[in-house]
Amino acid sequence: ILSILLSHFNLVYSKVTTIYKTSNQDYISYAQFLNELPRHGHTIMGEYHNDPAIQNAQAQIIEDKVLLEQAQDDFSLMWEFLNYTDQPKIDSVYSDLKNNIIDTKSFLEQTVGKSNNSYSSIIDITAHLNGKILGINLPRSLKQIVVKDGITALDSKYIPKAHFSGNEDYLERFKLAMGGHV
Repeated sequence: ILSILLSHFNLVYSKVTTIYKTSNQDYISYAQFLNELPRHGHTIMGEYHNDPAIQNAQAQIIEDKVLLEQAQDDFSLMWEFLNYTDQPKIDSVYSDLKNNIIDTKSFLEQTVGKSNNSYSSIIDITAHLNGKILGINLPRSLKQIVVKDGITALDSKYIPKAHFSGNEDYLERFKLAMGGHV
């Protein structure tokens, strides 16, 4: 797990400069951090929700890693706030954003609601670098089925093509992590 340290207290213009690497309990440079992220595969970033400084830091990491790997046009932002089942709508609204028909605020309002405007920097950089935006969550009604009966209880149309299931231990950790939120 890595903790991001911000160079200023300024919530809007903070830049990631130093990373605390918990595995060796020491600081590393931001450049080293970017180089240690995988070139391919997935990078998962957790955060405090709706915190502009955190979302701006995430946008900076996305931008710098994509540029470092020359992956413009070849990366995806997979976002837990978006439902996989809403992907056609997400694609349509994202197309409107990329074609300057709507702005980022409108994209967010139409896909995740008005209370999530702090994520605009992440959406902006993803669109600027021509990445894809993918919903990876399920609506609450379908999550309830998964928690109660497992993912195999869902109609296959609700399961992404590249999905893989964890074992029973994973399901128990999922239930614990959700803490009754489904």
